[in-house]
Amino acid sequence: MKADETRHNGGMRQFAVNYHVCIQCNMKCRYCFSRWDDIDRKLLPKGHLDRSESIRLTRMLGSRFGKVTFVGGEPTLIPWLPGLFRAAREAGSTTMLVTNGSLLAPAWLREVAPVLNWLGLSVDSANPATQSRLGRTLRNGNSIPFEHYVHAIESARRLGIRIKLNTVVSAANHQEDLSEMVMQLKPERWKVMQVLPIRGQNDESIDALRISRDQFVEFVDRHRHLADHAIQLVPESS
Repeated sequence: MKADETRHNGGMRQFAVNYHVCIQCNMKCRYCFSRWDDIDRKLLPKGHLDRSESIRLTRMLGSRFGKVTFVGGEPTLIPWLPGLFRAAREAGSTTMLVTNGSLLAPAWLREVAPVLNWLGLSVDSANPATQSRLGRTLRNGNSIPFEHYVHAIESARRLGIRIKLNTVVSAANHQEDLSEMVMQLKPERWKVMQVLPIRGQNDESIDALRISRDQFVEFVDRHRHLADHAIQLVPESS
């Protein structure tokens, strides 16, 4: 995956790396392929590295890659996440956070704005019934109100953080027209991904969510007009 090019020591670092900062998540999306059921929990008893180890690793990644994307699990569950953004930026890297958005708050965004370049928000639908079907709900079973996403993105954009939207296309939402949702959120980039089966991760729940390539292409074609509104559509098939 290409990243924003970043000059470093007279050269160009062009590639990005995803750093899964934790395995914990406050949602249970049925299609998730980052469940970590196949790892030895004794090697990572807390589900994440200690703060000092995580910062050290981030500095190493930031010095070698043009972009460090912080993913999970749900990265915002880690209290020292702002320090990781700072470590990556000090090492000369572009920073991106990919989050379900549930814990985003204006005060937190103000704290990280100087060291966070991109906010990647994972939203699969504005319909609570679809979110529930996908398991994109909090532990209490409630989905995130769409207004929360809108307010979070507006806050981030005012602070100069660039916005990317991620959507997984599956049997639950491939017939939906998300144009109005995306227009309200107004991301610079919208990455749409065909639901992906990963052996050993989402085997038990993925079959009912699979779609064909043709169904994915139909979804993409339905939304190509968003390019006329300066929204870059980035499709990624399985």
